[in-house]
Amino acid sequence: MKYPGKKYHDQNEIDESLFGLLNAYKGFNTYIKLMVNDQKRRVMFMISDNPSAWSRISETEIAGYTTVKRLKLQPRRMFVKFIGPEHIINYMGPTIGMKLPLKNVIIHDFLDDSQKRYFSIEVPQKHMLSMMNTFKKLIDLTPQRKYEIIENFYSIRS
Repeated sequence: MKYPGKKYHDQNEIDESLFGLLNAYKGFNTYIKLMVNDQKRRVMFMISDNPSAWSRISETEIAGYTTVKRLKLQPRRMFVKFIGPEHIINYMGPTIGMKLPLKNVIIHDFLDDSQKRYFSIEVPQKHMLSMMNTFKKLIDLTPQRKYEIIENFYSIRS
């Protein structure tokens, strides 16, 4: 019996709104971290599907790096919902949409490694502004853009 004050949803009904379609990707999140090494004058941009991956990074790789404080970046959050790091790398490329001179870029791609699960780009510190802009651009992706990235990822895979 249905009660007039309650809303019932048919379990077989498919929600074709944008958020309904993105709901299938609820388990995908991308966590972002920005680190600076003032001695070497380098910046490292890191993304992962789980923040516990940061603890699995070797000490030699991040020696001298300090995390950029959240107050300096001023993001609303430090992650992107509904898309995984693989989706972003596949869609935007290994430099995540930044125009960087490839001779100064060091890329560490451990997304396929089940133990490490992170991706990082290391560049000279003069590209810090570009890194911060990319950080903000990823955080502020619209749901339409997220769905476009997911569609693109699976259309290339099939």
